Amino acid sequence: MEAKRVGVLGLLLVYGVFFLGMKAEYATAVKECSEICRAGAKYMKCKCQGDKELPAPCNCCNEEPDCTIYYEDGTELKCSSN
Repeated sequence: MEAKRVGVLGLLLVYGVFFLGMKAEYATAVKECSEICRAGAKYMKCKCQGDKELPAPCNCCNEEPDCTIYYEDGTELKCSSN
């Protein structure tokens, strides 16, 4: 009975390590943001959202490539896949 309990605990430990390893893999897949944050972003529009004005981030770091950020001074920043 004790051997069975140790075997089950060992199996749970192996599964836990496996799933934690998977989670770490997904965490490293997130794009690191090396762009400088620019103040004054007014709103953002993305083609997939139509003409809807969305809350604006300060740069395109994690945005879709079809998005454009509009700044208070009238300038635009088109997000690209680069």
